[in-house]
Amino acid sequence: MHTHLPGPERLLGLCRMTFIADERFQSFYVESSGVWTLQIKYVQARDAGIYECQVSTEPKISARVHLHVVVPRTELIGDSDRYVKAGSAVILRCVVRGALEPPSYIIWYHGTQQIFTESRRGWKTQLDRGAPDLDGDIHSTIGSLIIESTRKKDSGNYSCSPSNSPPITVSLHVINGRLTTERPACKTRQSGVRCTCVCACVCVCSLAKR
Repeated sequence: MHTHLPGPERLLGLCRMTFIADERFQSFYVESSGVWTLQIKYVQARDAGIYECQVSTEPKISARVHLHVVVPRTELIGDSDRYVKAGSAVILRCVVRGALEPPSYIIWYHGTQQIFTESRRGWKTQLDRGAPDLDGDIHSTIGSLIIESTRKKDSGNYSCSPSNSPPITVSLHVINGRLTTERPACKTRQSGVRCTCVCACVCVCSLAKR
C-alpha cells in the first residue's frame, strides 16, 4: 500500500508492516473478511491526498481513495473590539464553520480564567447548533456569552474556545459615564485646524473655515 501526496510518492506499508515513521499510520489485515485497512489516527490537514492500495496479482490491481481533510474554523460575529457603557447589556458571539460535526461544547474565558455563569448573576451562555448564522450557513454553530449589566471590571479579553476548532478572542471595553460617538474638538497648536475624535480612538482633523 502506498500513497500519492503533494510531493514524492511514499510507500506506507507492505502486508502487515508499516514503513512510515509517523505512528499515526497503521496497516492491518482482517482475515475473517479478507480486508486490508489503513488507519490514520488524529488526522491532520497535511494528510489530505490520494491513497492507493495495490494487490500483487498478475495483472496488478489497485484502488485509489482521495482523502479530503476538513479543517473547522472559528470566527467572531461582530467587531473584535467592543465598546459599551457601564450598566448596559452586551452579547459576545462566535461561530464555528466548516466542521463535519457540531462542537460538543464552547467554553468562554475572561483572560485566562474560565467563566462559570452559575456564580455570576446576570451572565449566561448559549449554544445554537444548526441555526442559520448571519451568512445563512445552517451547518455552523453559534456560541454566545450574554452579560445583562456590564461593569468596569468586566473589561478585558474574552476567548471563545470550541471543542473542535481553534479559539478566538474579542476585547470588551466597558466605559463609565457617557458614551458618545463624538467627543469635543481636541486642542491643537496649529492655528485653523479642528480635530474630532470618533469612538474614543480615531481622530479626524480638517481645516476650519475662517
